Amino acid sequence: MLRHESSVSSHDLVNIDPGVAKSIQHLEDIIRQKKRIEQDRSHTRETLQQALESLNMNGCSVEDLGLDFTLPGFPNIELKKGGKDVPVTIHNLEEYLRLVVYWTLNEGVSRQFESFREGFESVFPLHHLQYFYPEEVV
Repeated sequence: MLRHESSVSSHDLVNIDPGVAKSIQHLEDIIRQKKRIEQDRSHTRETLQQALESLNMNGCSVEDLGLDFTLPGFPNIELKKGGKDVPVTIHNLEEYLRLVVYWTLNEGVSRQFESFREGFESVFPLHHLQYFYPEEVV
């Protein structure tokens, strides 16, 4: 409503789809672990690769999850061009999560939200909402 689309994050998914939000949080944990491993300068190339391969979600590696760059639950919606042919790996997981959150909270609902915004504005001018913090609007 306040046109702060850039401020939404994966934490906002809990209000929309708690199941997807939980999976996203697990995968974000993997990304945080990956960054810590990559910053550890004590690794050799081999031990770095082994450490990255050890990262998993409930015992499955990212590659074994069978994800591709399509919106979860909507295999016909590609998150990027040719996305159905791009497997998600430990190396592109961060991009995948960023796109899932963007499509779920912005792109995927943009037409519906614009209609909602227009209807809301017919009753209450949206520019008056600038006086409120997002938490107050909720």
